[in-house]
Amino acid sequence: MRLYENSSGQHLQKMDVGADHDFEYMHLKFEVKGSGNSLYPHLDWLVEFAEAEKDKNHPVNFYIFAKIGKGCKVVYLVGWVSCDKFYKMAKFEPKGTLDKGGLTTQYDRYVTEISNLEPIDKLGTIIEDTENW
Repeated sequence: MRLYENSSGQHLQKMDVGADHDFEYMHLKFEVKGSGNSLYPHLDWLVEFAEAEKDKNHPVNFYIFAKIGKGCKVVYLVGWVSCDKFYKMAKFEPKGTLDKGGLTTQYDRYVTEISNLEPIDKLGTIIEDTENW
């Protein structure tokens, strides 16, 4: 499966099942977090990462967030962020917190608005800029 192509035409490689991240390109590791919705995503909508998954997914360099439409027919890649930056800007919400939509959270999580993420089209540039990390 081709997940992303950079400006040089190089494809990201899918990692083996059971890896501690979703895919790797060169030496950078990525975790993709998706959640379902039936509407086009808005910039004030939240993306999240469960507290219980935080330590399982390191070392990971970047998170990519997606909103998945009904029936998995549409996937909106809403943005990305480095893991370090995510935890600095995200708000921690313990289980039982009332969220912006009036729902009670079912688990401890970190959240931030889509507007705080980097646009998905800048991801290729970042990958190319970090080849010497």
